[in-house]
Amino acid sequence: MLRIDPRRRGDLLDRFLTSMSDNGDILSKIKERFEEEALAAWISGSYVRGDQDPWSDVDVTVAVEEGRPNEVEYDDQDRLWVFSFPDPASTETMLADPLKAAWWVPAFRTMQIAFEHDNYATKLKQKALDFNWFDEDQTHDYLSWALADVVEDAHKVGAAI
Repeated sequence: MLRIDPRRRGDLLDRFLTSMSDNGDILSKIKERFEEEALAAWISGSYVRGDQDPWSDVDVTVAVEEGRPNEVEYDDQDRLWVFSFPDPASTETMLADPLKAAWWVPAFRTMQIAFEHDNYATKLKQKALDFNWFDEDQTHDYLSWALADVVEDAHKVGAAI
């Protein structure tokens, strides 16, 4: 369970609300690029939370009828954009599999929608908001394992440099 220091709640809410108004340019670019070919698109991560820094990437999910591999690119401000392209079946799996849900539910709950057809993203966001962490201990165990795995990988990369 996410625990926020009560002294920081106001600060986090202020940053979140500020980020919602500051992301208009990002959302417009996504809409312009993908609206005709996709079911919906949204951003998640640090740009939504309002805690991005110069090294933050822009996390973009573009829901498409037929999934395709992720893409990355840099924009003219040297921001890294990471695009994922899930199809409806894989998006549903993100909420059905507890191990995937541990990563995706928080992102879906806070997503900022660039555009959607037939309320696709709004419905997905509501499913995430309604998601029940039926086995909180299992979820915490998995997240502990995943964090240790990331630290191990970072250590290996650092040792190779």
